[in-house]
Amino acid sequence: KPTVGGRLHGKMELRPWESCAAFISRRLGRPVKFTLTREEEFAAGRRRHPMRIHSKVGFRKDGMILGKEFIVHLDGGAYNSMGPTACFLCGNFGAMLYNYPNYRYYGAHVYTNKPPAGAMRGFGAPQALFVAETQMNMAAEKLGIDPIDIRYMNAMVSGDEIPGVATISSCGFKESLLKVAEMTDWKKKRENMKPGSGIGIGCYSFISGGVFNWFNTRYNFTRAEVRAFEDGTVHLMTMASDIGQGCDMVLRQILAEELGLQVSDIRLTAADTAVTPQADLGTWGSRVTLMAGNAIRKAAQEIKEELFKMVSLKFDLNVIHDLRCGNGNIYPANRPDRSVSFGDAVKMAQRANRGEPIIGYGSYTPRNKGLVTPAFSFGAQVAECEVDRETGAIEVKFMTTAHDCGTPINPMAVEGQLEGSVHMGLGYALSEQFIMKEGKTLTTTFLDYKIPCAEDMPPGVSVHVDTYEPDGPFGAKEAGEGLVSPTAPAIADAVYNATGFRCKNLPLTPQRVLEGMNKI
Repeated sequence: KPTVGGRLHGKMELRPWESCAAFISRRLGRPVKFTLTREEEFAAGRRRHPMRIHSKVGFRKDGMILGKEFIVHLDGGAYNSMGPTACFLCGNFGAMLYNYPNYRYYGAHVYTNKPPAGAMRGFGAPQALFVAETQMNMAAEKLGIDPIDIRYMNAMVSGDEIPGVATISSCGFKESLLKVAEMTDWKKKRENMKPGSGIGIGCYSFISGGVFNWFNTRYNFTRAEVRAFEDGTVHLMTMASDIGQGCDMVLRQILAEELGLQVSDIRLTAADTAVTPQADLGTWGSRVTLMAGNAIRKAAQEIKEELFKMVSLKFDLNVIHDLRCGNGNIYPANRPDRSVSFGDAVKMAQRANRGEPIIGYGSYTPRNKGLVTPAFSFGAQVAECEVDRETGAIEVKFMTTAHDCGTPINPMAVEGQLEGSVHMGLGYALSEQFIMKEGKTLTTTFLDYKIPCAEDMPPGVSVHVDTYEPDGPFGAKEAGEGLVSPTAPAIADAVYNATGFRCKNLPLTPQRVLEGMNKI
């Protein structure tokens, strides 16, 4: 399929030039391409929702949370875009991570004379969690409790409930907190930082796809088709689209594992509306691995049922015998020496079915999974920073992350997602600023809108906290969007630890640091 490039929700909705391109192409019978300049993209494209958030949390003297009130006004720009969904999700993210016995949320999406805001990586989580995590750090200081300790005593665990929204299944949040504390020698460093240096923490939780039917589809949320061939290969067809996050490889890995084959034995056709099953809601909300992966496993299980019949018949197996796939063969679990190659089993099944192809179909739609998602990821991140007290410049020296994405199917891809998230969170925290005056965008180039470069990336280390997600394929859940949220609160806490300035408004520019230190 053609490479469509990265997105981070930029293609979440149909924009005018896309409709025009399709219309003109049909009228002319020729391909039509619209190319926006960088200035046009800044002026008319989508951006993250600016928000004004008022959060009030009540604690007991021992640090246990009693309740929370969360009031959010989202600046949606001139049009609706994805504003109502962002408003809904922001309230949910405000109630995640910790046990809030009482929680009240009010959200308002406000129209303004600005370019519209829409979906962007994290979709409400970075804003909500920056406030929540900053507030946890403030409460820890006021109550005289270590910031990790206050989180640990209030942290969600498996079986906890987000009131009226969802029940947490797998959860490695407490383990993540303990891991970053151990890896950074947290308490010793926190108490013995040299002048101008600081260490801070931020945490996150995120969804593994949404259970809400945004598009009122009549289809399953996702569907897969698998065809098996006598040469031992299979053909996977799915509408799940890889836009740079690596799902083409992950979905092939899931199918290969289920059928006991090599990834090289899997041929993939994805996002081709002419031949793939007509069901998938798209690549958003960190949904593809869990949802498309489950559909692929179900399709593979149909293939296995057909082939297991043939192997059982060939060896005249007792009905109690369990059959397995592995190393390109199918065999009884207790007699792996009596095996049939996958390709030969396909050949036998086709003969038994008078030449009919061996095809499996699978679909997945989350039902009875609450109001938001089937599964939640969790994690904790520690930032170590140095601040020049004369210029206000911040240098992030090291990032340490422990995160729970269930069972990682492709650890290298997870590492890539983590590093990309740190890069994005770094810009969100320190430099990226969308400036407007009287409805006109002033930051129209990358000279003005400053994105961190590769040389700005701090060194770091990460560790997976292994859990098993029962609703995920082979125990996996999201590892794409959630990790963008903890970086900004961790850096802001480190800057406070270094300077005494508590930032409540991003980005944390040198000017704001100097103003906060009463230097200007």
